[in-house]
Amino acid sequence: MRGAMWFGAAAALMAWACGSTVTFITGETVGGSGGAATSNGTGTSQPASSSSSGVTCGFGSADCDGDPANGCETDTLNDPGHCGGCNSVCASGGNGVAVCVKGTCQLECNDGFGDCDGSAKNGCETPLASDPKNCGACKVACMVACVAGHCADQKAIAKGLNHPTAIAVDAVSVYWIELGSVAAFTDGAVKQMPKDLSAPPATLASKLARPVALAIAGDTLYWATGGTAAANFADGTVQALKFGNPAPIVIASGQQDPASVAVDGNTVYWTNAGTPPSFSDGAVMSLTMAPNAKPVVVAANQKYPQQVAVDGGYVYWLASGTQGINYSDGALWSAPVGKVAPPKLLASGLNGAFHFSPAFGKFIVVAETNGYQVTEVVSDGSNKKVLYPTGKLLPFAITVGANGGIYHTALKLNEYGGAIQRGDLNGKLSTLYDTNRISYGIAADKTAIYWTEIGEIATNLNDGVVMMGPP
Repeated sequence: MRGAMWFGAAAALMAWACGSTVTFITGETVGGSGGAATSNGTGTSQPASSSSSGVTCGFGSADCDGDPANGCETDTLNDPGHCGGCNSVCASGGNGVAVCVKGTCQLECNDGFGDCDGSAKNGCETPLASDPKNCGACKVACMVACVAGHCADQKAIAKGLNHPTAIAVDAVSVYWIELGSVAAFTDGAVKQMPKDLSAPPATLASKLARPVALAIAGDTLYWATGGTAAANFADGTVQALKFGNPAPIVIASGQQDPASVAVDGNTVYWTNAGTPPSFSDGAVMSLTMAPNAKPVVVAANQKYPQQVAVDGGYVYWLASGTQGINYSDGALWSAPVGKVAPPKLLASGLNGAFHFSPAFGKFIVVAETNGYQVTEVVSDGSNKKVLYPTGKLLPFAITVGANGGIYHTALKLNEYGGAIQRGDLNGKLSTLYDTNRISYGIAADKTAIYWTEIGEIATNLNDGVVMMGPP
């Protein structure tokens, strides 16, 4: 029976025993008395034969009752009692019905159940409405619980925080900034906690003047401090902490209100927001981590530059625009990494854009807070389009996950609270979680998303939390 596939084997053995000639979809013809086999090379595997009753059947049919009067009465492509061949019965189990699809047995599960172990013997064994390892569908795992087919998983992993804002993750830990007391913002901190929650939050640095951003590169964590009001915010710094060292080092001082930081190899980039009240003299800076290196201006005269990021050999930044016109003249810029070249304008007219996320060296997604929308900009600036409006929610911090999902925090209009939303490049938007506090920073890895909520006004914002949930 050379060439006969498994689902034709039963029919072949029966036909051989009867002395008949059986033609398989493989094109082989087997003589009932051990005659020679021939092949037409069709490469298929469904019996197409003449039966012991003398009836010759075409592809997908068979004479399984041996009665020539009704011919090839059996549909072997769809009959679960003769699936792929006569008398090849599909086994059925609990919570499901056996079906035959194109000559192959399958289980059609009842609503709310799944065949998650792939075994037909025990049927559709998994309750998808409550199984935390298979929530709503097979292999959709929840971190906490599965309720009505949805993961009820958002949970606070750190509480009682003093105005948490920026957040970042690496393979083992989650890091966040606490801006500090509202009165002065001189008691800010950087904290860390293992992702597996095996230890409580640890303070990596304290007594910081308005810490505002985080970046991770290898074994080093970087952040910026915006400085003090007494110095008109001209005493900002960029700092670095090598993991395992007891204290950070200041790698750049005397900076004018740093707002964001990014790292590429041994080069650190940051934005200086500029001098209040106009903030029209902002700048993008860089520093090579080498002895005696000094900060270099990448771009000057930027209007209130905020976030900076590096991706695909380019550094990108948002110049958020002019406060007097509600930041409706924001612009996205880029410059090549490691080269002396003038900045390139990628997109203009961005409305209240303070955060963006580059993705895979191909595009950038921008949260236009005042525009109530998320916008996509091609990395070379060749196109800009609105991906999706966010309704009555104002998008704020934004990131692109490893799965390609676009995640962002959102603020509720005229209401204290927020949401965590997910969008995609096809314009689809959904709200994953509602938040009771103002959701601020966001980060994502392959298995979870993490965000900060800055706390209640009634408690002076010192009851903030770090949250996590499935993506």
